[in-house]
Amino acid sequence: MMATGPSRSEIFRRAVEEHLRRVKEREDVERYIQGYLKYPETQEEIALAEVTLQYASDDESWEDDWEQASKK
Repeated sequence: MMATGPSRSEIFRRAVEEHLRRVKEREDVERYIQGYLKYPETQEEIALAEVTLQYASDDESWEDDWEQASKK
């Protein structure tokens, strides 16, 4: 009788690849967290993010405000 699914070595290979992917993902997340703790965002960066979010949910374009501000 012939098996129709993946071989044992294929299943093992997939399991090892998945394990290594998860290990790398955990390491990436840990590096991100450590970097953020070492270099937290500044108040200026927070303000820029908030303004960007406001424009993202606003019907008006930041370009309109930029034009008005640059004329002053």
